[in-house]
Amino acid sequence: MVYKIVKTTTDSKSTYEKISKEIIAKGFSPCVQIANIDGCESKYLWKGKVETEKEFVLEIKTTSRFLKNVIHVIKKYHNYDIPEIISYDFEILSEKYEKWFHENLE
Repeated sequence: MVYKIVKTTTDSKSTYEKISKEIIAKGFSPCVQIANIDGCESKYLWKGKVETEKEFVLEIKTTSRFLKNVIHVIKKYHNYDIPEIISYDFEILSEKYEKWFHENLE
């Protein structure tokens, strides 16, 4: 089994609430971390201009089994035309956390 963190950003509290609640409620992840708006300012190129935006960062912990489900939920609720959706592998180094993690997946 491969553990995955899926990362996305949004400028909308209602968007991150919808995404995180559905992902947890459906058992695709036992934990979604949301970084505070004061901690993230993004700069990006959009239609030829450099834009600056205060954003929330969501880190969704899941497994390769649920990766497509998580991506589907993000796309379903995201308020951006082109949302950032990236993933990377991680290891769980605590046996107790790993047990809790598996107990709280679908």
